[in-house]
Amino acid sequence: MAKRRMISADVMEKDGFLRLDPACQAYYAHLHLMADDDGFVGNPRSLLRMYGFGDDVYDSLVKEGYLLSFGTGVCAIRHWPLYNRIKPECYTPTVHKTEYAALNADKTEGYVPRDASALRPVRPEPPKPAAKEDPPAPVPDKPDAAPAEDGSEDDYLYISIPLAGGGTFEVTPKKLREYEGRYPGVLVLRELDRMKKWLEQHPEKEITALYLERLIQKWMLNAEKDELGPCGDGYGMKRCDIPSSYDIDRAEYLMNTRVPKLKKKNR
Repeated sequence: MAKRRMISADVMEKDGFLRLDPACQAYYAHLHLMADDDGFVGNPRSLLRMYGFGDDVYDSLVKEGYLLSFGTGVCAIRHWPLYNRIKPECYTPTVHKTEYAALNADKTEGYVPRDASALRPVRPEPPKPAAKEDPPAPVPDKPDAAPAEDGSEDDYLYISIPLAGGGTFEVTPKKLREYEGRYPGVLVLRELDRMKKWLEQHPEKEITALYLERLIQKWMLNAEKDELGPCGDGYGMKRCDIPSSYDIDRAEYLMNTRVPKLKKKNR
């Protein structure tokens, strides 16, 4: 058997061959060295393992038409007759007589099978797993609607205080800004919330809209003195001379010390 092999640029420099995986191109070159004088390789699968390639390399070359694979496990290099012409004194006929008889040597195509049934069908590629769809992103909870800039801000309600007679005193963003401008040293929303809780704890008090305005004014002035006094920290709590229950019952403390007592309901 001859030891020299010819590899044609007409095959290996074409775009179709160069698009193959580099492992396919390397394996194809190795097969030329291991093929007999007629271009047949009797153990292509063993060579795959010897060179460290996977079965997909062999299947890709068969699928693309560079190899002809037989059911006996033998393969033939399709373009071999086009560029390998061995001198008669060096030529050794292939031992794979049956496979050789199933092919015709064409001057332009190389080996062409006489009967396609003699070839081993290309192993179908395994189905690709279906791509997992990302779960829908959680919809964030809608934050409380911020006051609008188009004049509809009064539709948003911060605090609602029930009044005597069934009405309510509503603190809207507009009114809240008015209080904040009037009492800049006070956390107005916090103090209004405290005042509302105190009123809820004293349902016997009779609160009218007029008196509630006066109560808010007194409450805010007293809170401002506490927060901005000589012992205050400017953030809402006085740090000295404050009873231990001041934080828990601030409303009761203010009402008992500085705010006039409210009228009781007539019984």
